[in-house]
Amino acid sequence: MINKAMQQVNIKLKEYPKRLKHVYGVAETAKKLALHYHINEDEAVICGLYHDYAKYDVIDETHLNQEQLDIVKQYPVMYHAYEASYQLQQNLGITNHDMIQAIINHVWGRPMMSLLEKIIFVSDMCEPNRSFSDTKKIYELAIKDIDKAVFMCMKISLKDLEKRKLKPSLQQLKAFEYYKEILSEK
Repeated sequence: MINKAMQQVNIKLKEYPKRLKHVYGVAETAKKLALHYHINEDEAVICGLYHDYAKYDVIDETHLNQEQLDIVKQYPVMYHAYEASYQLQQNLGITNHDMIQAIINHVWGRPMMSLLEKIIFVSDMCEPNRSFSDTKKIYELAIKDIDKAVFMCMKISLKDLEKRKLKPSLQQLKAFEYYKEILSEK
């Protein structure tokens, strides 16, 4: 299954070498974290490979339910996550809910993410090809406490949106508050 996913991603993103490098970096980082946390590394690798599968697709509303459509109209960045999860199901026949959710939620996260969702969310931010300075720190934190790494990624993302004068989504803010509360209880 991994080889098939790799072939599909290579074809789909062949004109975007930086994105392809990023996708492979996420897959490798997700594999390391999956091994560390003793979850299925093949699932983590496939999610890492597929998370940005639809990054350059033109929005096609036919695969979106009403809730997703409403979100994409406000936040077009979410389209690629919904479409990639749809393509994962169509191209690879994957029906694993956890994998589907990991791809959908790699952009903002959500409250009560599964371990796989957290791993893909964090791996997207800390894979070795990322250019910002906190990547190693995020990865090291993820090895010690995945929830702290999730929260750090969310803080970085919100700070970036603020800097660019963009409004975070309600889901993003709910996720941030959830992990803030989780960490205050530790």
